[in-house]
Formats: sequence, C-alpha cells, structure tokens
Amino acid sequence: MGSATLDHVLELDALPAGEGKQLARASRWSGGGPAATAAVAVASLEGKATWCGLTGDDNNGLAVALMLNEAGVEICDDSLVPDAKTPIATVLVDAAGRRWIGCYIGEGLDTALVSPRLPSLADVDVIVAEAWSVPLSTEALKQALVRGTPRVLDWEIPPGLDHDMADPSGAVQLAGLANHVIFSTEGLATFTGMGDMDAALLAAADRLPRAVVAVTLGPAGSAWMTSEGVFHVRAFAVDAQDTTGCGDVFHGAYALAIGEGMPVSRAAIFATAAAALKAEHGNGWKGMPDRSSTDSLVSKGWA
Repeated sequence: MGSATLDHVLELDALPAGEGKQLARASRWSGGGPAATAAVAVASLEGKATWCGLTGDDNNGLAVALMLNEAGVEICDDSLVPDAKTPIATVLVDAAGRRWIGCYIGEGLDTALVSPRLPSLADVDVIVAEAWSVPLSTEALKQALVRGTPRVLDWEIPPGLDHDMADPSGAVQLAGLANHVIFSTEGLATFTGMGDMDAALLAAADRLPRAVVAVTLGPAGSAWMTSEGVFHVRAFAVDAQDTTGCGDVFHGAYALAIGEGMPVSRAAIFATAAAALKAEHGNGWKGMPDRSSTDSLVSKGWA
C-alpha cells in the first residue's frame, strides 16, 4: 500500500557538489516508489504481490503500470487517476553506488480525497504499508488488523517533509496499527526525537509494545527489538552498483518471509540478503534479486 514513481536515473562519476554540468555515464528509466518497489521485490522472490496506490493516467503513470505488469505485480482497481500527474524522481548515482534523489510528488493524488479500490484480504498473507500515504495505509491496516493479518509498516518520513506528502500525527497513529514497524534512521529519529539509534530503538519499542520494531542502518545492517530482546543483523559486503530502492526491497522481502511463516530473526536475514543483492545488481526494477540467489546467500550463514 503506497506510492509509485517513474524514476529517471543518471549514473555519474561523482555526485555534484554545487551547480555545474557533467556528462552521465549511463541513463535509464525505471519504476520506483517504496510500496511499488517492495511489491516488485516480492514478485521477483516468487511471491504473489498486488500494489495499491495512486498514479496519474498520464504517460508516466501508464509507463509505471506497464512496468508493474511486466514484473508480475497486480494493480488495484482505480489506481490510475484521470487528469492527475504521476510522481517522478530524478536519481543521481555515483561510481560507489551512492545516490541523490529529487522527488516531484505529482498532483491530484491525495489518498484522503481519492483512493484505489482495496482488494479482499481473504487470501492475503501479509500487508506492507508506508507512512507516505497515511489515509490509504490506515484503512488497509485496520482491515488487516480485524482479520489478524500480519502488518508491516515502512516508517520513513525524511526531516522537513511537507505535510502534503504525509501527516506526521497520522503516521504516528499508523504505527500503532502495525505489528512489524521498520524505521529508517531518519524515520526513527523523527518518531522518537532522538539521534542515538540504540536509545531511539528502545524508546520506539516502549511506544509500540505489541510490535516488532526495527531500524535499518545502511552498511551497518539493522537492529531489531522483539519480545525476546534486541538483536543485530550485519550487512553483507557487496560491490554496490546502486543503492536506490534497497530499503524498499528489504521491506518487501521481509514481509514475504513473514507471510511464509519465517521467524523474525530468519526473515531479517532473508531481507538483508535480498537488499544486498539489489545493491550489487543496481539497474532499477530489472536488477531485482531472485529467490534462488537470495536463498543461496542466506544459506552461507554470513549473518
């Protein structure tokens, strides 16, 4: 449940430090957005995924819908909004795989005013929602809560985020509806008001006593707080081509593992492996890890 974008990626020798011009080594278009990328990751890992969110019915939105279909992801009815403008991201990637992202959030896509038609949850094993689409995610998580369906929340709201993109107070309430809440470092700092990640994780767990709480730490892996205590999963060292979307792949892979019945610790390792392979492959949605390579990396016992 959540956003989809059309990404234009430029590969550069170095990220720009100021105004100027430089030639790109490569250019490509890809689908993007946290929820849509998580759905594509699930499909690539041999799960069945449906994406629910909003795009425009413009050429960009039609391109994203086509990419989702080609990736094997179903799309909820009423997800393409007439006369709306699809979100676009410009992504600059340097030779080390680091990236800078500029986002245009689109127009006419407020899920408080217009919403896709949610599918029946009767055959749904797990839901992944994000804090960027609060009304849509709230409704989906409430329905899943009633059914007892596992609920994974991707809680990433960068500092200074415009209220048009997410209502911080609504996002905090959203966290209480999930039973797996995975924060980015920025998201955890926003949620707790604390900069120390270890202390912030404990504070978040106190506020969300019925949820598994985690924070992704990039090259440092991830930290987890469950009813059994704190544990860490280290990141796997890879030659990163592009880290864009790795967090979204992590959330999708983790949700798939939970839906398959894996324990949290095993699901965390599976998600870490999938994200590492995504960083190594780069190449947008076309660089998604497959199931056999992800299982193979997990079986090596590196985490």
